[in-house]
Amino acid sequence: MLVPRAAPGGGDGPGGRRGVPVPRRRRRGRRPRGDGPGRPPGDLLGVVPFPSHLQTLEVRGEDLAAAVRAGREQFDDTHGRLFVSGAAVRWDDPNGTVAVDGEAVDPDRTYRVACTSYLPSVGLPPGFEQESVVEDRGPQHEHLLTHARDGEFGPAGE
Repeated sequence: MLVPRAAPGGGDGPGGRRGVPVPRRRRRGRRPRGDGPGRPPGDLLGVVPFPSHLQTLEVRGEDLAAAVRAGREQFDDTHGRLFVSGAAVRWDDPNGTVAVDGEAVDPDRTYRVACTSYLPSVGLPPGFEQESVVEDRGPQHEHLLTHARDGEFGPAGE
C-alpha cells in the first residue's frame, strides 16, 4: 500500500540494510488519545483528517518499482515522501532491486496496488494517474472505523 507522507523526514534510506520494508512506519503517524481500546471512534476521524478514498490501481512493474525507490527522497517542495508496505528494496544492491513477496518486480507485469485517492489525484508518482484506478472502496475513515469496531485496533497493532 502506498500512502503519502507529508513531512520529508531525515536520512538517506534505511542505512544499507537488506530486506528492510521501505520506508518504515513511524509511530508518530497515529496520534493516540486516551488509553487503549476504550478510544471513541470520533478520535479516529481526527487521525485521518483528509477526505481520501481507498483505491486500487493497476500499474506497470516499472512504475511500481520507481514509486518504491522514490520513498527514499521527497518528490518536490509540495509533496513529501511515500510510506510503502508490502514491498522491499535491497539498498545494498546497486540496481535497488524492488521485491514483492520475495520476488523481484517484473517491469512488464501489471500489479494491483492499494493507495489513497490523493496519489492518483496529483499524478505522483508517475504511473499512478486517475486512469490507473480500477476500484474505489470509499472513504478511508469508514474502513478505519469498521476495523476499530471489529476489535482490530489495539496497542499491539499500533
